[in-house]
Amino acid sequence: MVVFKSYLDPAYVAPSIVAFAGVPVVALTIVRSETIRGLGWLTLAWGPLQLGQPLFLLIMTALILFSATQLTATMAVGASIVAYAASLIAQWGFLHSRLGPRIRVGTRRQLGQWLRVGVSFLWISVANVILLQAGVIVVGLFLTPQDVAIYSAAVATSGLVALPLFAAVALGAPKFAALHAQHRQIELQALFTNIVQLTFWPSLAIAIIFIALGSMVLRLFGPGFEQGYPVLLILTLGQLLSSFVGPVANLLNMTGHHILTARVQATSAILALVFGLVFTRNSGSVGTAVAFSAATALGNAWLTIFVVHKLEIYPSVGLCLRGKITRCSKLV
Repeated sequence: MVVFKSYLDPAYVAPSIVAFAGVPVVALTIVRSETIRGLGWLTLAWGPLQLGQPLFLLIMTALILFSATQLTATMAVGASIVAYAASLIAQWGFLHSRLGPRIRVGTRRQLGQWLRVGVSFLWISVANVILLQAGVIVVGLFLTPQDVAIYSAAVATSGLVALPLFAAVALGAPKFAALHAQHRQIELQALFTNIVQLTFWPSLAIAIIFIALGSMVLRLFGPGFEQGYPVLLILTLGQLLSSFVGPVANLLNMTGHHILTARVQATSAILALVFGLVFTRNSGSVGTAVAFSAATALGNAWLTIFVVHKLEIYPSVGLCLRGKITRCSKLV
């Protein structure tokens, strides 16, 4: 930032420097929260991050407002970083009180393996960001700011369809790894089928509401947003397809097949960008929605094939493992 500050608006330089300096704190907070989530302690994992950090930030902002005449952008960014650090320290204290007296482990570093896994998950994260957010940028390249706002509202609304799946995966994903490591194939199939069945039907109900009342829902964002109903319809169907196959990407990631997931999702992201640029130019934001939804659906179909081929898990509502399971919906 110091090198390129001559090319930037001076108002952005100081806040950006503070933000970049705080990236390690934010990253450590997220990594530790996800590690604790792997132990099944969701309250300790996400409580400090989702509740503690905003609370600390509000307290610090209030203190700044009472002691200073103006809250600057640099102060706000700095307060956010300090709030992350405070939640991280509090989380560490609670974790130490649980594990400290009971567990003592030696230090073991496997840098090469860590880098291989880390790079794969980096590609997966980048691809997910592209699939979820890049459509807004593509729309902005060809259409008006109003179209961007309408498309953004449709994207945010359609994301509610996948909410039940995300909630179930938060607790179920670590169990995928445990059952796979213990070679408990039947229980793994049962758990996966149970997650799909429990999450698909609520997702379907949300999708039906958006299909029937999508214009009214979008109108809540303001006048004119109901024009995004066709986009909402396409994105909703894409999210519903993802819920139908279930968390296939999470299943592959947690069973040692993260490289496959990275390749598939990176390819899907590239296809979404390429076809998004073409379709948006010809068909507007509807073309953008078609391109990104189709790329996501293709990626999920590809991942589903890998799940069946590599793990012999059948990720679809009501399907079982070639007669080896008598009650797939039973959660073990």
